Amino acid sequence: MKIIAVVAQKGGTGKTTTAVSILDYLSRQGKRTLAIDLNDQADLTDTLGAEAITSGAGEVLKGKTVAETAKETNLRGVDILTGADDLALLESKITATGRERAMILKNALQPQHRYYKYVVIDAPGSFNTAFLNALTTADSLIITARPDYYSLRGVTRLIENIQTVKTINPDLIVDGILLTQYQGRRNITREAVEKLQEMETALNTRLFNAKIRENAKTAEAPKYHKSVISYAPASIGATDYMEFMNEYFNFTGGKR
Repeated sequence: MKIIAVVAQKGGTGKTTTAVSILDYLSRQGKRTLAIDLNDQADLTDTLGAEAITSGAGEVLKGKTVAETAKETNLRGVDILTGADDLALLESKITATGRERAMILKNALQPQHRYYKYVVIDAPGSFNTAFLNALTTADSLIITARPDYYSLRGVTRLIENIQTVKTINPDLIVDGILLTQYQGRRNITREAVEKLQEMETALNTRLFNAKIRENAKTAEAPKYHKSVISYAPASIGATDYMEFMNEYFNFTGGKR
């Protein structure tokens, strides 16, 4: 079972859109997959057509099993541990402390290794218990970033947090940085690419060749509870995400 976390420490980078696109791709490949929504906004949960009054992901972090809480989605072969607004109150609800607190999700997924081929985690944007569990549990990280100053600051903060988490999960790999809302002709975009290329060494990773260009269809797709790949397969957004999928899964081969 390969566990991928999509992460960013700045909003508006296409983190959830990327997670949805990966899940759609894996569904099309016939891979049994578990999605985990660790965000109190529950955008991943909404896009996948799942409803939740309370967060399934939060319930697992409070001690329930994955089998008790996982729900079906609108993607064939994809289940989800839902997000909900009660995740905002999670910190005070977890009694575990120290290393045990960071390992809750990882331990909960152990019985699922024979059932799911992949797990895709939509990590929260702030460093909290849910974020810590996402990085402690993951084998691989995909960082989403916009080509702007604040997004790059978020990547810098993320690098520091990843180094902290590696004391608990030393095998964690950053598979790459995915640029979203890309407009190649802008000076700020070229500057951002140069800065991220410098960060490649610090993270021992790569800037993906695929770039996700700005596209209205990508923004519209969640309204219809679909990824852009399903909603508008001929669009720039779908083309870019399929290019990314081919690059990513050929690069990792499902493992690294």
